[in-house]
Amino acid sequence: MKKSVYFHLSGEHPTLPKAEIKSIMEAETYSFDVMGQFPQLLRMMAPYEALQSISDRSSMCKSCGPEILFCDANLKLILNLLKEVDMSRYIMPDENFSVRITRVNDFSRNLKTPDIERDVGGFIKNSVKNTKVDLTNPTKQFFGLLTGEKFLLGLHFFGKLDLAARQPKMRPVFHPSTMEPKLARCMVNLARAKKGRLFLDPFCGIGGILIEAGLMGCDIIGCDRDLRMVKGTIQNLKHYNLDHGGVISADARKNPFIPIKNIATDPPYGKNSSSLGTELESLFRDALSSAFDSLIPTGVISVSSPKGAKLKEYGEETGLKLKETHDLYVHRSLTREILVFER
Repeated sequence: MKKSVYFHLSGEHPTLPKAEIKSIMEAETYSFDVMGQFPQLLRMMAPYEALQSISDRSSMCKSCGPEILFCDANLKLILNLLKEVDMSRYIMPDENFSVRITRVNDFSRNLKTPDIERDVGGFIKNSVKNTKVDLTNPTKQFFGLLTGEKFLLGLHFFGKLDLAARQPKMRPVFHPSTMEPKLARCMVNLARAKKGRLFLDPFCGIGGILIEAGLMGCDIIGCDRDLRMVKGTIQNLKHYNLDHGGVISADARKNPFIPIKNIATDPPYGKNSSSLGTELESLFRDALSSAFDSLIPTGVISVSSPKGAKLKEYGEETGLKLKETHDLYVHRSLTREILVFER
């Protein structure tokens, strides 16, 4: 049964966090309806079971849970509407709890977050017998968000991924061009990957994307034309105790792996790639053609490229259908374009 749920999103990109949540929902075949989108907030009607999938998979969701209240950012209105809420649905007698309020940017500066925490906490304490505030180790955590001149109150539910422990420099083999875990995980999710299903990175480098797919429970395979990179991938996968179905030296333009449902990849491009010479254009075009041949119908590929690399045109030339695209500023000389295609 679908119920009101919220997702508090990281703010480093305007579209990727929302797209990642929707991709996970689609990958796990949860039915959902978007109720509203605000800065760093996505509201949905979705089954509560979906929250565990988001907790396990998402790299760009900071918090999620059942939605208790959503209204204009007005403290008097908030407290009046709370009177209509049966708090015993969210907290049992004798449980400890905390209330934490977060403000997005400068929204609703007329409201002081400590005032909301105090008044909402007092209401909960008086509504359910013998509940107590515990800011150190609460049994239940209530989360409030001020954004877009609106206020959301929900029950916090999230097991944060330990992405910091997987920074590239902490792996046995390092390469400066490897993708950071947060974006690599997002790329895997955008490809609609799923636990137990075959997943391919045809430009695997030293394995950044494959690591995230493997930790998600996918049956991972990959290739790279550079044998040194292949050996580095195998070492890095071993470091995280990840098995693989095959990581080999092969040319992504003649991909040996078929059939595939999910592909995510970050083809090589150097500091001077903005010129997009004929060789690089040929690489992208041929690799997407090979990906099309590898993908089963409804299969999905997410791919990163420099902005202006014409991947949209190359993909559509092969017969791939563009699902979404996201621009991601990296530094002055590089803006990435993340594209998601479906066969």
